[in-house]
Amino acid sequence: MKTDPKNRSEALAAAAQNAQHLPELIQNGQHVKKYHFVAAEDNLRKAFGWEVSQRQGLVQYLRSQGWAVVESRTEADVDVGRVCKPNDIVVSGDSDFLLYNNVNHLWRPW
Repeated sequence: MKTDPKNRSEALAAAAQNAQHLPELIQNGQHVKKYHFVAAEDNLRKAFGWEVSQRQGLVQYLRSQGWAVVESRTEADVDVGRVCKPNDIVVSGDSDFLLYNNVNHLWRPW
């Protein structure tokens, strides 16, 4: 996802406006609904994207430093659970988490 500075600024401003709206709702005795939070989250997500070329640069650098890197096509959590060994790194397309040096404990729901 491409996030240029103008789009980032606009998305951050919209997220701030979404967040500032929440206390107003409460003060006016209105209910805060899920979509109020979703709007803020969506705008924050738009503000913090990174391009494939940037991820590839990070992957190349980490590999040059001797790291085992898994390039996740979906959620990084899935690959952590499937293939990660101590000191491996998973880089995901959605950047819900970027880098963890290692994972000490992993709970699997089975």
